[in-house]
Amino acid sequence: MPLLDPPRCPNCSSIIDLTELYRVAPKSGTTMIGRVGIVCPVCGMNLRVLQARAHLIGLLAFFLPLVLLVTTYIAAPVARGSTDYRIRMVIFFIVLWVGIVLHKRSIPRLLTLRLVEDGEVVRFPLAPTPKADENAEPRSALELTPVEENRPVWTCAISMNVESVRRGGLKKAMPSDVVEIRRAIQAYVEVVESLTLTAEDKLARLPAALDLLAVAVYDIKFEFDETEYPEDPTEDYQAIYKAVARYFPALGYYNKASSITKEIGESKVAVGDGIDDIVDILLDLKGVLWRLDNTSVDDALWHLNHDYQSHWGWHLRNLQLYLHVLASGMAG
Repeated sequence: MPLLDPPRCPNCSSIIDLTELYRVAPKSGTTMIGRVGIVCPVCGMNLRVLQARAHLIGLLAFFLPLVLLVTTYIAAPVARGSTDYRIRMVIFFIVLWVGIVLHKRSIPRLLTLRLVEDGEVVRFPLAPTPKADENAEPRSALELTPVEENRPVWTCAISMNVESVRRGGLKKAMPSDVVEIRRAIQAYVEVVESLTLTAEDKLARLPAALDLLAVAVYDIKFEFDETEYPEDPTEDYQAIYKAVARYFPALGYYNKASSITKEIGESKVAVGDGIDDIVDILLDLKGVLWRLDNTSVDDALWHLNHDYQSHWGWHLRNLQLYLHVLASGMAG
């Protein structure tokens, strides 16, 4: 990593602005106290904030002017108390002060991030914003605001990332926590609907967002809610399809088998649509988010599981294979 690169999520490579986190985090001088974490607003990963790079630049900001002063004195010695001596000391303190000020302002950019490890206790100075107004327009991005009191301290027992799956096996990485499920859904919605990401960025982040969804729904636990709730609001499929087609111009139609377990070697070729896959997944998941906020958790999780098994799960798996083939450059 280049020394002055901005902090990026190690899971989805998104640039994360840590200015607000650094502002509200408890500090001793310019150093944040304890293990500090943040949630990636794009992919929903729990991340540990590391300060080593900021400390290194801080030391350089202090010692470089000192080394320059000593080197200059050795190369061209002057009498203590002379005019030249005073000028050099003034220049030294000006350069030192400028370096310290610039370093302090640059600290949020100099911090680095890594995935929270299993069993690691991390303090999160920023927490998800609770829904304040039921009539407010829903937002697709995960909003984070400072919580000055009762900051949550999380022990990472399950980390929804590829490295956890590789290290400990799938079972260890399967979250049943509704918070993690919501984050996985919001991360997908953000990738699809974001107006700030380029088409190339969206396409690059889509596979990871799909993987997070697949992990999130694997081990859902809920009790059937018999209450009769209203249906989630209907959205304009055609309008959303046209928007998503603009967001993902590289995607289109692809081949898929019409039968998977029958007619082996003789199954007919069907046609899949990458844009339709994205839209169907999006609409089903936004319905789940609506239910989480307006019906009950059990009702939302039942629909998430049912719709995954019967509908959007098929779109997800077909889309994953299509994206894998595109990324590999293989013709097939």
